[in-house]
Formats: sequence, structure tokens, C-alpha cells
Amino acid sequence: MMFTRRSFLSRMVSGLSLMCAGAMGASAAIAKTVASGLHRISGVIIRRGDSNYELWRSSMVWYIFKPDRYPDTIIRAQSEQDVIQAVNHAREQGLKVATRATGHNPARGCLRNGGMLLDLSRLREVEIDADAGTAWVQPGIRSEDFIKITHPQGWAFPAAHTGIVGLGGYLIGGGLGWNMSDWDIACRSIIGAEIVMADGGRLTVSATENPDLLWAIRGAGPGFFGAVLRYKLKLFPTAQAIIKSKYLVPIDKMPYLTKVLEEITAAKDRRLEIIAVVGRFFPPDEPPARRDLVGAVSAIAFGRSREDGLALLEPVARSALPAMSILKKEDALLSWSELYAGQETDHSSPNRTAIHNIWTDKPAEGLLALAERMQEVPPRSPRSFVLSAWGINQSRDDSDSSLRYAADHYISWYQMAETADDIEPNFKWLDESVELMQPYTRGHYINEFNSMRFPAALEVCFGTENWKRLGELRRKYDPKGVFHGYLGQT
Repeated sequence: MMFTRRSFLSRMVSGLSLMCAGAMGASAAIAKTVASGLHRISGVIIRRGDSNYELWRSSMVWYIFKPDRYPDTIIRAQSEQDVIQAVNHAREQGLKVATRATGHNPARGCLRNGGMLLDLSRLREVEIDADAGTAWVQPGIRSEDFIKITHPQGWAFPAAHTGIVGLGGYLIGGGLGWNMSDWDIACRSIIGAEIVMADGGRLTVSATENPDLLWAIRGAGPGFFGAVLRYKLKLFPTAQAIIKSKYLVPIDKMPYLTKVLEEITAAKDRRLEIIAVVGRFFPPDEPPARRDLVGAVSAIAFGRSREDGLALLEPVARSALPAMSILKKEDALLSWSELYAGQETDHSSPNRTAIHNIWTDKPAEGLLALAERMQEVPPRSPRSFVLSAWGINQSRDDSDSSLRYAADHYISWYQMAETADDIEPNFKWLDESVELMQPYTRGHYINEFNSMRFPAALEVCFGTENWKRLGELRRKYDPKGVFHGYLGQT
């Protein structure tokens, strides 16, 4: 091929033009980033067109099965200043913001279509005031890690039963945690906070400063209209002796078991936690598909001493529960780490797809109804289970929190999926179970259900007056709707 001087020059001009266009495009992209203020963010910025976007999007929820919802931008904040910059950028660009701590909310509510997902999981600082019995915590610190920090200093907290759950979403949505019947639901221990609001301002919240926001973050859940940078928490003297007894009871004895649980609950001290789960747990050395459906009861005493802990377990030991069990392990003295290590249902948690719950004053009837349904219409996955917590509400006075206590007992049920084909049958099972449980339902807990599927249950979570007040506060603090509301909310 012959090249003339003219053709060579022509090719050179074309090449330079392409290079200039590329440089101009890159410069335009950089200029756009600088203009938006994102260049001041020290954390990670992922846009929907990036090659690694799907990897990042999938990592935002802990569960295996992800919803088909796609934020435009994901920002993993590295500092509190990053959070302020991100909120300001979102407001200026007309992007709605969803926040994430560790992505354990079963509704996968941090994933929304469009807008910005603000990931706070790297914010994990903890400051303990051992003399005052308080702590400042950032949202990304995980429950078990928080206990590991507080315990050596003589303090504890009603952190989540699953150790890897971050405190951010757990706290703001209520927080059903360890020793709750004595230490109360976790959100009631929030005594202060620092929050980035929709206007980019950073507000301090306490009983005397912006008390309406303190009321809101005590239970508002994943529809809150701000990004909480840190919480100030009241701590509790740590238990000196955590003692656990566990019993497996044949499923055909469930009517008798629920009556025994009622008797134990009526007699127990607040420092004795009673949890009853129906699932395929026996024999424990077999895979779930080859196990029998049983009732598994855990009685956990948070004692001041070993003698005190054993005394707390007396209502269980003298009941008919030990005699009716096919397998039992009694009076095991546990460390906090051992307590967290013993949660078998956590192994199945990433497979959860269909979840619902109720507050109830009829735990025996509700648990029995779901146990019978599991026998008559077995869930798709043998790892599905029903959980009940007995006598966990120490007080109906919830006037200082948006959380609404509706009853003294709690029941939730969890449908697992082994494959994507299980998801729709799980939802059908769930819908039918929700209808079945209506006679026993007195309320719902915001952190453990899918409001997109059951939007009417949102108001039930809070009660009419609290729901109305939350709406008024949203209009006051986020009039332009910078932050996403609840999934399913119109």
C-alpha cells in the first residue's frame, strides 16, 4: 500500500482529532464531577454505567436473591463529611437518597430504582464513656463487635441476636435484641444522635435539642428522612452469668408445649428470655431435608451470678418442658461470643425471601396455627421456620418513641428459597399465612416485613397518630423529598 504525504497528514489530523475528542470527553466528565462536588468525597463512587456496577449493587443487600431495583449512583462513604457531600449532591441534582448500614433489612429497601444509595457501612467508630454508661456509635458497627467492645468495660446492650447485623438500621427500626424484656427494645436506649438532614445541615438530637427527631429515630425504620451519622446509646451493666437451656419437642406435642410456655412466661423474671422456634431441627446432625419438624425452645438467663442465673431458670426447670423433650441441653454457662455462635437459624438467613411478623397477645394460638400450617402445607425450603418471643415487652408506655408496642409477645415467620423458582411459591405461602394470622394480630414490627408487598401494614406498625406525626415531620424536615420514603408508600 502506497502512502502519500497528503494521506499521511490526513491520518495524523484524524488521529489528533480523536485524541482531542477523547480528552475533551474525559475533561467534560471530570468537570461534571467537580461541579457536582463529588470530587470532595473520599469514599467510593459507582455509577450505573460502570463495569463493576452490578457487583457493587448486589453487595448492598446481604441476601442471596436481589430485587430488580437499580440506583443510579452508589456512594460508599469513608467519612461523615462524605455523607454531607453526598446528600448535598443528591439535592442539587434532584436525586432521591436511600441509606444503608449493612443491608440486612429483609425488604431489601436500600435498593431503589434511580437516585442515590448512600452506603454507611464503613462508618464504624465507637466511643464508650464507661463512667456514664453511654456510647456514641456509628451505623456500620456490627452487633457482636459492639458487644466485644462494651463487655470488657462492664457494659452491655440489647444488640441484635444475629452478630453481623449493623446497628444503623437495627436501631432506627426498633431493635429486637438480647435480654429485651429487661433492657427494653433497643431504639428506646437511643438518647441522642447526629443526623444529616435533607438541606445538608448536621443536627444534634437529644431530649432537649430537636426532640421531635429523637422521637422519630426511635423506631421510624427504613423510611426515615435523614442520614444518621452516629447514635448516643444508654448502656446496661453486663450480665455476669449468661446461662442457656435448650429443648427440642416433638411437633405432635405442640398444643401441650404452648400451654407450658404460657405458664413459664407468667412465672418468669424479666431477665429470662424465652424463644420458641418451629422448624426442622431434629436430629441436628442430619441435613435439614432429612430432619423432623419440632418445637425448639431456648431459655436464656442474664444473671448477676451463676446462682442468680440458675434461679432465673427455675420456672423452666420445674415445668413439664424437660420431660416432654426428645433432646435437651440444660444450664450451659456461655460467654457472649458463645451465645452468638449458637444461632443455627442464622445459617439460613441469606436465603430469606418472604417474611412477615405480628405483635400478639395470643402467642400460643398464633404459634400453633403456623405450626399446623407448616405440617399441612410444607414450605418449599426445609430451612424455613417460625420464631416466637414470649413476654418481651416490659412496658406499654411508648410515648417517647415512634415505635408502637401493640402486645407483649412477638411472632415472625421466614420462608427460605433454595433457587429463584422458590420465590413466588414462598410469597403465596406468605400471603395465605398473613390471612391465617389475622385473628391474632395486634400490630407489626417495621424491621421484619416487606412493606412493598403489604403497604397497608405500614400504618399498623406505628398506629394512626404516630403515622400521621411521622408524615408531618417528613414534610417539615424534607419538604422536597430528598430521602426515599417507605417501600410501597405512594
